[in-house]
Amino acid sequence: NIHRQEAEKIRNSIKNVPMDLKFVVGEYYKSVEIEIIKSSPNMIMCDFYQRGFLNMDIPIWIDKGGKIKDCTIVIYSLKKVKKIKYGIEFAKKICERLDSSLFIHYPYKDNEGLKALKPMGKMIDLPKGELLIFLKEQLQKIPQDISLLLI
Repeated sequence: NIHRQEAEKIRNSIKNVPMDLKFVVGEYYKSVEIEIIKSSPNMIMCDFYQRGFLNMDIPIWIDKGGKIKDCTIVIYSLKKVKKIKYGIEFAKKICERLDSSLFIHYPYKDNEGLKALKPMGKMIDLPKGELLIFLKEQLQKIPQDISLLLI
């Protein structure tokens, strides 16, 4: 009941986005995996991280609660430009719906990388905000006490 109430609060707080809530009982990761196969959702939102989420083909939002005012997408590698562009566009849509700002953090700061990323959004030196966004194949370390969106 507690999880249902929290999920309904989240659903009600996100305006103009049709959302179906599904609650299942079972082993956590296996239950999520089965629902993805059965339902083909656009995104999974949960409150707990498991490494297996990196193998799933859909975005995973690990929500730690609280209002999200700023989001940062962290780009570690520029090898897959199409995936980066898709990730930034997806993140922009999420942030727009949350009425929050999106920033791009590229820790290596080489001129070529900065030149490629600058047209895609506002660059910052350090990640900031309540939601960190990573491309799954680029995720290096899992921040524990902040909301994550894995694309």
